[in-house]
Amino acid sequence: MISSSCLRFNVVHVNAVVTYWSLVRFSISRYSLLLGLLGMIFAMSPARSHATEISTTITADASAVVVDPNLTVRFNNPQFSCSTYEYCLDVEFQSDIANKELFGMNVRFFLMIRSLEFVAFRGFQGGYGAVAPNPANVNYSTSGIPWFNFTDGADYVNGAVQKTNSSAPAIYISTSGWTKLFQACFTVDYHNGSETVFCPPVVWDLEANPANGGFPWSIAVS
Repeated sequence: MISSSCLRFNVVHVNAVVTYWSLVRFSISRYSLLLGLLGMIFAMSPARSHATEISTTITADASAVVVDPNLTVRFNNPQFSCSTYEYCLDVEFQSDIANKELFGMNVRFFLMIRSLEFVAFRGFQGGYGAVAPNPANVNYSTSGIPWFNFTDGADYVNGAVQKTNSSAPAIYISTSGWTKLFQACFTVDYHNGSETVFCPPVVWDLEANPANGGFPWSIAVS
């Protein structure tokens, strides 16, 4: 009986110890879970704050709408030398938005072959220069007579100009006057008058309504 009582006591004691350790493990697990949840909340708090800041930044940047300017280009200031028979035109620009700079453009136009022969783009301002196709492509077309009332066929000049030196100071296109960026130069094949009245036709490859683009078989100035 003593052995049995001791055995029962021992069994009860062991069960009590097991129960005690079970309670300890349960308590530890409960506090670990609680600490884990607190740690997750603490860790997530900066992330939510950071995400809010990013969202605010994106919203602020998205609200700034970039508007492209409309640029107008023209030939101006004709210069003709009787001694060299060279004829140059300034290529000038005007913008409808202030503080805008031209990066590059295709330069496409027609000229009457009886009067002029294209030589090159020259007189570049700032960091601008000719780019491919360089030298510009020149192709003959009979369309000058029906399209522009030329008395002869036309040469179609297709070239390009771009800011090639990114370190050069910006040249902002004027909104009230005209900004010269380069010249188009020609040699004179036929001249029938004095230096003061010489005015050979040079026509941009762009219809009167720019929305219509260039002339049928060509591509508009862009």
